[in-house]
Amino acid sequence: MALSAQTVTIKGKVLDSKNKKPLAFVNIVSVTGNHGTVSDIDGKFTIRLEKDACCLKLSYIGYEQMDYKIDHSKQVQTILMSPKAFELEEVTVFPGINPAHRIINLVIENRDKNNPENLDEFSYVSYDKM
Repeated sequence: MALSAQTVTIKGKVLDSKNKKPLAFVNIVSVTGNHGTVSDIDGKFTIRLEKDACCLKLSYIGYEQMDYKIDHSKQVQTILMSPKAFELEEVTVFPGINPAHRIINLVIENRDKNNPENLDEFSYVSYDKM
């Protein structure tokens, strides 16, 4: 029979440090990597850890990865994540020929060749209803 260590339930909320809006679907893992969860749409989460667990690792796209020290005196942990700044390289867009213009120019060039009135034989049927 295996003995299990005492566990504790940690509840918390993950927020953006600048605008204090909740962050949905943040990856939350214990430092040991044995337990993990994801925040809900309102940034709230619940995770069961060993009683002596000290920290959580949080990761979220567009934010700095962080280690959070659990404050066991608080009922609900409030975790603030900082946005990560990205510096992108300059992109230059040059104007090019619109593919539609090529087709229009070909139609104009061949309008005399494809004119049905210039053909030896030409007929059509037209129906009108009043």
